[in-house]
Amino acid sequence: MRRSVFPVLALLMVGAGPAAAQGSAFALRGLGWAGRPVSARSAGMAGAMAAMDPEMNVNPAALGRWRSVAGWAVAAPTRREFEGTRGPVENQTVRFPLIGFATSTPYKVSIGFSFSDYLDRTYQIRVRDTLDINGKLEPYQDAARSVGGISDIQLGAGWRLRPTILLGAGLHYYLGSVRLTAQRVFDNAAYLDILEVAITEYRGMGIAVGALLQPLPSLDIALSGRYNGSLRAENTSGQIARVPLAHEASVGVRYQLVPGIQLAGTAQWAGWSRADGDLATSGGDGARNTWAVSAGAEVPRVTLIRLRTALRGGYRWRQLPFLSLGQTVDEQAWSVGFGFSLAQDRANVDIAVDKGSRAAGATEERFETLFAGLTIRP
Repeated sequence: MRRSVFPVLALLMVGAGPAAAQGSAFALRGLGWAGRPVSARSAGMAGAMAAMDPEMNVNPAALGRWRSVAGWAVAAPTRREFEGTRGPVENQTVRFPLIGFATSTPYKVSIGFSFSDYLDRTYQIRVRDTLDINGKLEPYQDAARSVGGISDIQLGAGWRLRPTILLGAGLHYYLGSVRLTAQRVFDNAAYLDILEVAITEYRGMGIAVGALLQPLPSLDIALSGRYNGSLRAENTSGQIARVPLAHEASVGVRYQLVPGIQLAGTAQWAGWSRADGDLATSGGDGARNTWAVSAGAEVPRVTLIRLRTALRGGYRWRQLPFLSLGQTVDEQAWSVGFGFSLAQDRANVDIAVDKGSRAAGATEERFETLFAGLTIRP
């Protein structure tokens, strides 16, 4: 960023190291923690279907799979345990990372709208220290609390060029706000407390294109790319900053190994190194290009308690874009899930559990996330 949009006191506390009470402990680095707006079905396969899932915003061509009106939503309660230099800290949060709506048209085009997580800046930290005042060390506590983040709104369309070829395009609008409160409280009641509050608003845009091909009845291949502009940040003091957002690309494959068993995999690349210079200039942590890879399997037709049930599992690994005190952050997780249909296939319920960890050097954050999704086709 060319100019800092955060209070100096908060920046000093961020540099002291986190003790998270809300959200991920890595949400205070760079522009925040990179969200995972996956559908519950894809979550059960660790995101392996991301490039082919019409409920997600990775590949707009997948919207062409909708042949009727549909709506979907995902809830994701998460439990985290952060192990750092100041000891373990636990927290729990509930997010709604993905909400969407789609409809088909008579012209072989399906249109979709989705609202999803992009970057999260929710955290809370506390630091105790002393300050030399008139030759006497006065103990105090600094506390910072940030609430908010950046969301991704997509308006996309998928065109069924042929039964085996789907093409798509989408417009992405990034918006959000963060309220940052920084406070210094002295143990000595003779000194007044210091309180600073800043609200920062974010705006940005991007465009995406994609294709979904089916060269064989048992094989799907998905390709997509996204070109993003810059994120504009403006806070309550009138300071304005701009930082480039990452360009993105993804490729996915789904293969029916034998009747009744599907294998899938997705690889995603994000060019976050575009933001490295501006973040470093502002005194924050740098950024890097990242990869995310996931692989999973699905058995779509198993009868349990007279319900046609799909069983899923998978593994994923990804790099987080923003450095943590100069160290890179990697994340890995295993997932399992299941789904079933109701009301003569007019509604789908999908449940998944994601369990893993993310680490930077000696610091580690372990997490467990439950994904609960509902899709309705009236």
